[in-house]
Amino acid sequence: MNQTNMSLSDPWTESIVSAHSSVIWIWWITLSSFIVQSGFLSYQMRRENLARKSEQQGQQRIWVSPIDAQVIGIMICNLITNLPLPADTSLTCQIAAFIFGNLLQLLILFFTWYRAHLIVNQVMPRSKYPLIFTIILYGGLQILGVGFQTMFSLVRDIESQSYALTVVSGLSYACEAVAFCLESLIVLNYILYLRRARAENSRLHTDRLAIVARYGVASFCCFQLYLIASIGFCFVNAPAVPIVSPTLYTALYCAQQFLPLLYIQIQLGMKWSISSARELSRYAPTVIRVSEFTDFKF
Repeated sequence: MNQTNMSLSDPWTESIVSAHSSVIWIWWITLSSFIVQSGFLSYQMRRENLARKSEQQGQQRIWVSPIDAQVIGIMICNLITNLPLPADTSLTCQIAAFIFGNLLQLLILFFTWYRAHLIVNQVMPRSKYPLIFTIILYGGLQILGVGFQTMFSLVRDIESQSYALTVVSGLSYACEAVAFCLESLIVLNYILYLRRARAENSRLHTDRLAIVARYGVASFCCFQLYLIASIGFCFVNAPAVPIVSPTLYTALYCAQQFLPLLYIQIQLGMKWSISSARELSRYAPTVIRVSEFTDFKF
């Protein structure tokens, strides 16, 4: 959960002004990245559709796979989350921005599960339902967080605001802990799968599940950095007076804005590698081991 200290009291003025001075150029970088990544994703989707048409010798159909839809959703949420809002933004817009920030994290966690579920079914099938429960728990905590954030924005007396802010901070920490547990269990599945693939002398550069596992580990590292930045920003926002320098405050703010862009780029790299492995497997089907996907569309 991302939250911003809305108070412009004297102790906070320098830190908040420093962070807000980067909002515009962060927005332009985010928008430029969105355009470039959208173009790359469109090209990749067309490439996959042409490959399907060649394999099936049928009429080409333009469609969006579940992975594509989830990546598009993450990209749109990240774009909306980084929209530069003026200081006098309405309460509705502030709450909407908070909701999209939470939705971004929820989509990333669901995407993490969807991307990994075939590997989980092979490596640790008993962990499937605890993982699903963790995602549901995370969503429930986020809904509570949105409710208390709305209360924090609506109430006027200092005592109630302090209580609501404390609860929102606690829910933020709980969400990050749940996300860490889910991601850690999934990355354990990735590592075990890669070890088994190496033991079986699998060609890791063409085994599509191994490709998912490798990029999954990279995604885990990126997402953990994002969680650290989010927790750090939430922590330094909580006190009545700043506890870090304006430079560090701005660095944490920028990190939690830019790391989702890196996460998206990792997923696009995964799609490219999987498509390349699929094309390579058509030319050497008897030599190269390629995992079969019957219910998983990339």
